[in-house]
Amino acid sequence: FMVILSIGDAIAQTITIGSTSSTSVSTYFPLSRRALYNRCEIIYTKAEINNAGAGAGNISQISFYKNASETSLDITAVKVYMKHTTSSTLSSGSWSTTGYTLVFSGTVTNSNAAGWKTINLSTPFAYNNVDNLEIAIDHGSQNTSTSYPSWKYTSTASNTVRYAYGSTAPTTLSTATYARPVIQMVFANSALTANAGNDANICSGNSTTLTASASGGTSPYNYLWSTGANTASISVSPASTTTYTVTVTDAASSTANDNVVVNVTASVTPSVSISANPSGTVTPGTSVTFTATPSNGGSPSYQWKKGGVNISGATSSTYTYTPVDGDVISCSMTSTASCANPTTVTSNSLTMTVGTVSSLPIGT
Repeated sequence: FMVILSIGDAIAQTITIGSTSSTSVSTYFPLSRRALYNRCEIIYTKAEINNAGAGAGNISQISFYKNASETSLDITAVKVYMKHTTSSTLSSGSWSTTGYTLVFSGTVTNSNAAGWKTINLSTPFAYNNVDNLEIAIDHGSQNTSTSYPSWKYTSTASNTVRYAYGSTAPTTLSTATYARPVIQMVFANSALTANAGNDANICSGNSTTLTASASGGTSPYNYLWSTGANTASISVSPASTTTYTVTVTDAASSTANDNVVVNVTASVTPSVSISANPSGTVTPGTSVTFTATPSNGGSPSYQWKKGGVNISGATSSTYTYTPVDGDVISCSMTSTASCANPTTVTSNSLTMTVGTVSSLPIGT
């Protein structure tokens, strides 16, 4: 079963793996009082965590279910470790905390009553919802009890527990078993939030990709856009400025919304025209200045051409040179105006006429 509680800015999600109605009990693990020392390792799979209703999140608490009418003495010198593992079974092997994170060190409160005995982790464990979860419990030196506690377990298909106990801390967990303790885990996650991404600016006729993300809550996440699309990323091409809404639903059925605005700017058509001074027929050796006049150019750049070929260095709004008869001058302009389409245009062409001295009117 699953319980969802709102705690400030966090969501506490409690899941149970195994059945508390089981009549099977073990006095050997997870916390034995049969000997001075007890160590065990236990695997709970990703599938089991997911089936119980949880996903990625911070495990802040674990509990094991104890039978009634047994010792009420607190269980001291307890260390709990957690790690991710790709293994789903355990066999006998050496005790090692390599790769583990120490998440608790202290005393586990006990009582005669049957029920959950809780361990509040001093360091929450960030479960990744990719691998299985492995828990190692090291119960240090504590005098034995004649009415040692027994813990409910549920049988698994293969060995998912290994343990050992003795008068000294065991270095080998010599016994592997399918009798796995019933466990309760609390995932303390931040509240689910949705992020539709940054507002976008496009030109009319163009498209943009919107990508949503989510955090907090319980992964995996499902996305639903106001367009009806159900993927994290969508491509849109609105004709006018439009607001899009994404709704994120997490594995615990919590929801969160966010909006993103796509601003649409109408496209403009740039142009450029050129003129010559002096214009018309000029005498040989006359210097002529050509001027470019832009429209929708923004802060344009220019490239003057003669006969369709770029003139080296001629990149300002004016160009001055001494023409030869028949030269054809034009200019290309690249616009920086918002939504210019196309961005580069070419001007009209001016064909230069250079007259000889004898052909000019008398008195010229």
